[in-house]
Amino acid sequence: KERNKKNMKNISIFLFVFTLCMIDNAYGANLLKGEKTTLYFRNGLSYKKWLKVHCKSGNDDMGVHYLKPGASDYTFSFHDNVLGGTLIWCTLSKGPDYKVSSRFDAYKQNKDKPHGKSYNYLAKDDGIYHSNLVEFKLHKNTSFFLFVLTLCMIGNVGANIFQRANTTLIFVNRLRYRKWLKVHCKSGNNNMGFHYLKPEGFYYFSFHDNFMGNTLFWCTLSKGPDYKVSSTFDAYVEDNREPHGHTYSYIAKDDGIYHQNREYPKLHKKFDWNRRY
Repeated sequence: KERNKKNMKNISIFLFVFTLCMIDNAYGANLLKGEKTTLYFRNGLSYKKWLKVHCKSGNDDMGVHYLKPGASDYTFSFHDNVLGGTLIWCTLSKGPDYKVSSRFDAYKQNKDKPHGKSYNYLAKDDGIYHSNLVEFKLHKNTSFFLFVLTLCMIGNVGANIFQRANTTLIFVNRLRYRKWLKVHCKSGNNNMGFHYLKPEGFYYFSFHDNFMGNTLFWCTLSKGPDYKVSSTFDAYVEDNREPHGHTYSYIAKDDGIYHQNREYPKLHKKFDWNRRY
């Protein structure tokens, strides 16, 4: 009888663990560990330069990954440690023989903040830029260790004496039920093409205002079966009364398009679906 009780107990434990694993596989979440967190890395270097990405934690080495210009993002997901203290640090490298690098903590577990978010890292010539789904503004996170001429530095940060600072538009897919988002932006001179964002994915591009002072980008965001549900709006209208070089974030949710920028730092609903603005 004692042996039977022990066998039944072992079976019960096995079934419980198996159930947790099934939940983890089906939904990307675990009752003990919470939702998965995702890190994204994108090569935004100019002049067709490659990017080397190498991430580690106390228990895992994610390996070395080489991102060519314009290639897909490198991404990986993980659960926080049940005991707390999850830490992922990464080294991003560029240049000849990848001798120019930056090492930083890409994710540090914080029990006071929700888990299961995305942390996005964009490598540009002047440093590593960062945004996440808690703070949508793209901002410089750390610098590459590199000495260059002053004029080159001015050119790398996206502004010089002839051009104004870069303005950046960011689009984030926060639709539920694993729905994809289609993004298509245009200006009078440029067609940015179609971009399909997976759940929690993001797309961005940067540009200079033109000398005439009439820069305009309009965008169409689409969702639903065959992307028939859409919203078309002016994503950026140049205003010479306002400073240039800021970030405009658009977050697609089920009930509409939400917006955030320097003037309106609090996320707010801006556009409805099936409307043209």
